[in-house]
Amino acid sequence: MSEPTSAGGKKPEIKLGEKEWIRNQRNLLERVVKEGGHDPLSVAASVLRWGQMMAVVLLNTVKAVEREFGEKGQALCKNVFLEHGMKVGREISKYLLPLLPERIDRSNLIETWLKMISWVNRNIWASPDEIKVVSEEEGYFDILWCPHQDIYTARDCRIQRWIVSGIMAGIGESLFEEFERRSSGDPSELFEINLQVTDLIPRGAKTCHFRVWKRKKGEENVWEKHSEYLEKREVGKSG
Repeated sequence: MSEPTSAGGKKPEIKLGEKEWIRNQRNLLERVVKEGGHDPLSVAASVLRWGQMMAVVLLNTVKAVEREFGEKGQALCKNVFLEHGMKVGREISKYLLPLLPERIDRSNLIETWLKMISWVNRNIWASPDEIKVVSEEEGYFDILWCPHQDIYTARDCRIQRWIVSGIMAGIGESLFEEFERRSSGDPSELFEINLQVTDLIPRGAKTCHFRVWKRKKGEENVWEKHSEYLEKREVGKSG
């Protein structure tokens, strides 16, 4: 079966969330199941195993580069993850747009971010989740299941932080003008959000628990600071 090509003979660039592409993939899988007599659950399990295999290979590649090239090698890997995350963030922003309230302010900021994060969890990480707004200042979400939970250790999960940072940056870049239009104050303040992981399934917890809160003036970026600590630990630079 030949792959689709554009008029110039090149494979079209696939953008996340494109309905036509998703429909084509679904039709292809349905044909495989019907014509090959495969059980749908077996096909789904095979796709999961394939994805897990690639995730382990990617993790081991990062570790090998860090061992061989230290900080420079780690920085190279990090930039690749960040760049891809930013690309994803830009591509999915149009799907996040309907989640934004007509007016965004500090009273609904946490709820707005939790809704966008939940969309990312379910559609990019393939992870069902639950979100909870505690107050105007704070909320949290729980990852109920993650494709990596049985193949990554808690320490291994660090490489996903680079993708998360890239996605958030891509979303911020793409939606900044929309945030500006929908807010009455300084739109940059609407991106002053802190994110912290307090529990992980690979560590034995029932869920991966994330706390989200408004960052106060002068407060450090907890997510970035902890990411830096984890990076230094892997190359033997943590104090």
